[in-house]
Amino acid sequence: VSAMKLPSYLVSIVKVAITQIVMTPPFLVFTLAYIKYFLSFDTHETVIAVKKTFAVALLTNWKVWTVAQAVNFQVVPLEYRVLFGNMIALWWNIYLSLTTSAN
Repeated sequence: VSAMKLPSYLVSIVKVAITQIVMTPPFLVFTLAYIKYFLSFDTHETVIAVKKTFAVALLTNWKVWTVAQAVNFQVVPLEYRVLFGNMIALWWNIYLSLTTSAN
């Protein structure tokens, strides 16, 4: 993407879009299944829970991570980007755990 000499904000938009469209759905399914399975040790219950929570979790993911990554790429200084991402990830993992355990 950077090789096309796009403005930096467009490069950021493309990077975030690719990540959110390609990587997020399968990774989210895996994460939800992993959390639920180790709470219940029941495969059938895990499948039902993932089907029940995936759409809401994906929409929430897009709301949170799209904004967070856009801010991270455009505003946060390079030396603080990992810290910023980890702070968002901490909140995100708490959200996923609470959402999955509630269902």
